[in-house]
Amino acid sequence: MNFKYIIILISFCGFASCEKFVDIQPKGQLIPSTLSDFRMLMDRVQFINFTGSIGELAADNMYYNDIEFQQLSNTFEKNTYTWNKEIYTPNDQATDWNVPYERIYTANVVLEGLETLTDARDSEKNALKGEALFLRGIALYEVVSLYAKSYDPATADTDLGVPIRTSSDVFEVSQRPVLAATYKQILDDIKMAETLLPPSQEFKTRASKVAAQALLARIYLSMGNYEDALDNALAVLQAQPNLINYNNIDPFNWPKFSENNAEMVYFATVPNFAYSFDFSVPIDEALYLMYDDNDLRKTLFFDVYTPPGATLPTIGFSGNYSGSWNRFTGIATDEIYLIAAECLARDHEFAESLKHLNKLLENRYVQ
Repeated sequence: MNFKYIIILISFCGFASCEKFVDIQPKGQLIPSTLSDFRMLMDRVQFINFTGSIGELAADNMYYNDIEFQQLSNTFEKNTYTWNKEIYTPNDQATDWNVPYERIYTANVVLEGLETLTDARDSEKNALKGEALFLRGIALYEVVSLYAKSYDPATADTDLGVPIRTSSDVFEVSQRPVLAATYKQILDDIKMAETLLPPSQEFKTRASKVAAQALLARIYLSMGNYEDALDNALAVLQAQPNLINYNNIDPFNWPKFSENNAEMVYFATVPNFAYSFDFSVPIDEALYLMYDDNDLRKTLFFDVYTPPGATLPTIGFSGNYSGSWNRFTGIATDEIYLIAAECLARDHEFAESLKHLNKLLENRYVQ
């Protein structure tokens, strides 16, 4: 089967506004119908493993002075960075909304297709079903994190969430549910995925049981559910406690970190917007100065340079786990150690919290 035909069909079905088009029954080779077809849909790394960029662009991780800001070529980036009321221009695609829902649509196509398969082993079907559920859950979490209020158990039953899509029917009308319903769908999908996925995967672009537990730890932390966040974080660290000893990293090598390194749990990056093409993204000096001189992250993550024509040096972030210039937005074990430490500290388990922090830091400082 020609894979490009599958992609064309998925794209048209996802965005076609003409009902007459989708009423046409395409030839069989255009419809994903086998396990290998669904596997190919889920292995499109440049689509499945892309996440949004608004959260990063609008955060305080990056810092542009007036001259650097004016040099930004993308209006969307400027509007996001300055928190303009109108972020997108009329010609822009609302990428942080559209792309996650495209991924949700793909997940629904796979989930529905797997229900009709009779010539595949249950283990293969279950693994792929788990990946699709993980994909649907993480994509919906991306949307709700940006387009709804932060989760508050006191108001989650009245605050508005974001539309839930569990069908590939593009003509099914969505309603905006309450926030509690949106998070229930997210958690249900990921917890079901956890029961179906293999403990680990050969390729970190595919979800695993450990990735599902890590994602649950991240989500529960954001919800203020520190008990469940800790349970999942500890489960991850029991299965994959790996940390990179930064003393063994060559600061002059490129890339400094490989995309399949020992800390990687799940691989994802942001799309290549204009700022992503910069080798080094400027950050606030105050952030840089928070790192001790013996902290190897200060050397491996940041560069200090003076741009042509400038009189003052610029501090730029240049280190990440993607293995390229794309900014890493996946999950790695260093984050899980920090989640565990925070949850333990909130439970007044300070000695255990410090144990997790020290385990991380002993692999980050000069030895």
